[in-house]
Amino acid sequence: MEETITTNPTKKRPGFLTALCVLSYIGSGGSALYYLYNHFTFPAGYDDKVEKLQDVLDQLPEQSGILYNSTKAGLDKMEIMLENLSAITASNLLFAILSVIGITLMFKLKKNGFYLYSLANMFWLVVPLYFFGFGSTNLMGVGLGLLFTILFIILYGVNLKHME
Repeated sequence: MEETITTNPTKKRPGFLTALCVLSYIGSGGSALYYLYNHFTFPAGYDDKVEKLQDVLDQLPEQSGILYNSTKAGLDKMEIMLENLSAITASNLLFAILSVIGITLMFKLKKNGFYLYSLANMFWLVVPLYFFGFGSTNLMGVGLGLLFTILFIILYGVNLKHME
């Protein structure tokens, strides 16, 4: 008596999805490393950076407009960053890790990775708004992040048909 073994052929991950995952790993993993590095190095260079920004601010007349306002906003952000460094680092690391988990699931062709990745990255955009507010320089950075987040979510969404 012969025994037949049937196996389900494993789904092959499309090259485009692989490329998206690799780019996302670089982005999210690199961000996590940056936040860890910044957490340990920011306090040491804080005084020097503030002094340099203050020197620039002192040389600018208040009427110089956007340059004065941007430099002043930079000083304010530095102070907020120092006061909230642990919370900022922890929240950014949390969303970076959730993003990497979502990417890993999508790499394994699991749809739930798409939802985890999407939620993590959308909430990740809220971190700078929560800590630094809705200033114009902050909104430009968040806007750029939003653009890339939406682009990658759309590109992953196109690949949902390959996931189970």
